[in-house]
Amino acid sequence: QEFSSKYKQFQRFVNNQYNQISQNKTVQMLIGKQNPQQPQKKENQVKNDDITNFQHASYFAASFLFIMSIISLNSFQNSRKSVLFAIGGMITAISATFYQESWNLADSFRWLSSFLIGGSIGLYFGLNTKITQYGQAVCFLQSLIGLASFLLGIAQFERLKQFKAKFNKLDSFQTVFVCLLGTMIFSSAVTCYFKLDKKNIAKEPLNLIGKYRNSVNFIVLICIGVFGLLYVVFSMGFALWMIFILALYIGWGLVVSVQQRQLNVIIPFQTVLMGITLSFVGFVFNRDYLIIVGALCITGGYKLTQRASHGINCGIFDAYFKSWNDQNIEIKSNISSDFAYNNQDINFMDLSNELMSASNIVFVPGNGIYQQQCTKYIADIALYLQEAGKNIQFCIHPSSGKLPGHMNAILAEYDVAFEIIKELEEVDFSKFELCIIVGAYDEINPDFYNFQKIPTCQVWESNRVVYIQTKVENNKNNGVFDYNNVFVLKGDNQKNLEAVYNQLQLKGVQIIREICLENEIINKNQVYCQINEEELFSLKNKCQKVLGVLNEFENNIENRVSITPELIQCFIKNGINVWIEKNAGKQCGYTDEMYCQFGAKITNSDDIYQNAHIIVLISQLKENQIQKLQQNLEILIAPLGHDKLNLINTLVKYENLTVLDINEIPEDDFLYQKLSVKQNNSLILAHRGVLEGFYHLNKSSRGINNKIGQTQQAQCLVIGADSLGLNVGKIIKQTFGANVSVFDQRDGLKESIKKMGFLPVDIVYENQFLNPISAQKNALQKCLQITDLIIITKEKKEEEGNILNEEMCSNLKRGAVIVDLVVEKGGNCSFTQFNKVTYDQNIGITVIGYNINICAQRI
Repeated sequence: QEFSSKYKQFQRFVNNQYNQISQNKTVQMLIGKQNPQQPQKKENQVKNDDITNFQHASYFAASFLFIMSIISLNSFQNSRKSVLFAIGGMITAISATFYQESWNLADSFRWLSSFLIGGSIGLYFGLNTKITQYGQAVCFLQSLIGLASFLLGIAQFERLKQFKAKFNKLDSFQTVFVCLLGTMIFSSAVTCYFKLDKKNIAKEPLNLIGKYRNSVNFIVLICIGVFGLLYVVFSMGFALWMIFILALYIGWGLVVSVQQRQLNVIIPFQTVLMGITLSFVGFVFNRDYLIIVGALCITGGYKLTQRASHGINCGIFDAYFKSWNDQNIEIKSNISSDFAYNNQDINFMDLSNELMSASNIVFVPGNGIYQQQCTKYIADIALYLQEAGKNIQFCIHPSSGKLPGHMNAILAEYDVAFEIIKELEEVDFSKFELCIIVGAYDEINPDFYNFQKIPTCQVWESNRVVYIQTKVENNKNNGVFDYNNVFVLKGDNQKNLEAVYNQLQLKGVQIIREICLENEIINKNQVYCQINEEELFSLKNKCQKVLGVLNEFENNIENRVSITPELIQCFIKNGINVWIEKNAGKQCGYTDEMYCQFGAKITNSDDIYQNAHIIVLISQLKENQIQKLQQNLEILIAPLGHDKLNLINTLVKYENLTVLDINEIPEDDFLYQKLSVKQNNSLILAHRGVLEGFYHLNKSSRGINNKIGQTQQAQCLVIGADSLGLNVGKIIKQTFGANVSVFDQRDGLKESIKKMGFLPVDIVYENQFLNPISAQKNALQKCLQITDLIIITKEKKEEEGNILNEEMCSNLKRGAVIVDLVVEKGGNCSFTQFNKVTYDQNIGITVIGYNINICAQRI
């Protein structure tokens, strides 16, 4: 009983202790009766879910902003919005990453400090990067993204290694690809950066590799494949660093030998590769917004690459991969050592006059526009002319600038409106009166267009072309200089363009508008408005001066007339009556009725001589015409010719007379060239003379290659280095491809002849007692012995006789041809017969004495 009572007492004690222990929360949690932390766990789980949702929402918003940024680049009006969208997307994405982990002081300091440091560096370089350095800036940013991609690949390996996680083979492959592509982008972008700065960072390595470069390339590719397998299969971390070293060589090798213009294709294509890398980084780290950004880079970069490759007719493979096996970085230049261009030099005054006269002007800027730091002056000139009411456009070639769109941004920096900046496909050069080329090289080369099918600015289709360049010699093989309507402005670009701008400002906007309007009237053969008969009668009664136009058609020699009917009312408005001699314009197709319709008076020559205050002649002034002049004559405009001194002595008796000798207007003056009948006459005469010569020459002008060998070029000699002679030599060289020598006895012309690309006949004065004329004859005799075609443009001097007398002609080869272009002035060859082709049986030469000048005048 005692044991039983004590056992019951012990049992109650145990139960009491059990009840007390079971009420403890920790014990309750251990024995599983209830889990007091379960509600707390549920609360924490909700909190974690809220952070993940915020992160995903931020990444979605960032992706949306990036897409809006790309869309906003569709038009220049929204381009600034694009920048704001991009900044918003970047801040949103960074903020999402910032809030990814739980808050603590160390994390906050780390993220905030890195954000501020990186943002400050980017802001500093962004604000201090010149607009001409945008290409380098893009390459620098591409290199940073490439390097960051490699470091993220290394970080992925270290993270898995630290947590001793299992390496997934697909993830490992993606890591290898990210490291390889990121390193290639880093290396190639750095190489492009230095190439844009024209710094050679590859000459020594290429010289070291030399002809073994293909073998080195193959070994590098094999090694990358081996190290990639080592990482994927065995998870060896050192393999990624070996891939990094080898990929540096690949990225460098892909772009080290490319030409400068091909960088316009390579830089946007690196954006495509950058997009692929970013997409793979997004897959590796499970970041959706990086995949979207990568896709945007791929599509946008591909569009730019396609546009640039079409602009230079160079595919992605040719631009990016073809130079990988080049053994030399030096691009062989096709520029010869002898400089020659056949174009007229002008000065800044001529250019300013042309800019004031032309109504439709197109500017073609090239990469040299910012290298020579003249963009500001070009923009100022264009804006000033636009203010004066002229139609101004800029034509941008796809290869202009250091990356697509770069040239547009440079012009926009100087307030050039986007509306007048046109792409190559949008410009029809044939509609422009004047084309100004500044710093453009390959973009205007017609040889690229004709032989390589590269899209080219067809500037030669414009009415007149002015090529502005400091060192035009660097572009001497450019085919654009073969065109007669191309003029060259040499000298310092900044000074020349500044002087042009100052000239325009001196004239003022209103005067430029009036000059432009007057030139439109002249070019279109129009008057301001058709004057009715009553107003015309009233104006004629108010006229105080008389302009006389004579009928100069004599013996079927002169077919031109001084004035066309459409311009008569312009003179009447300015108080000048126009009197026309009967049938003065008949040879040009202008009847007397047409002149009367516009207000002219038809009369005889005696009436004109008696009453005219102004007389204008086209043909040479003659003594019998001077005898008919009256004292009331105030202005006489006519060519005086070679008998000028005698004519002046006769004209002195007219005290109130002012005489303008048309022949004395400098032929290198730009305005003279514009409406020069003499210049056009000379060109027609030169073409016809050269054609006649080669027609009768029994020999090919160019050297012809065949299985036996090569035939020799025709040797041509031009006697006379005047304007006509140089035109003849230019036509022979450009059209027929023959060798051209030029003989002229005058001193000081040797350099001019060389400048045109011709060979001057050297006159050697060996003996100081030797007669200079004998030395000249000796030099001419030696040249005639090897010459096939001789064209004479030099007039005969009476005291010296014919320059090609019988003795001289006896030195010619049998079958040689002589074309005497001065036959109407007596000729300069002893065998010349007027308007006949003569063949001498004894010497075996053909002499052409056609009066070609008559044909030229009629045309």
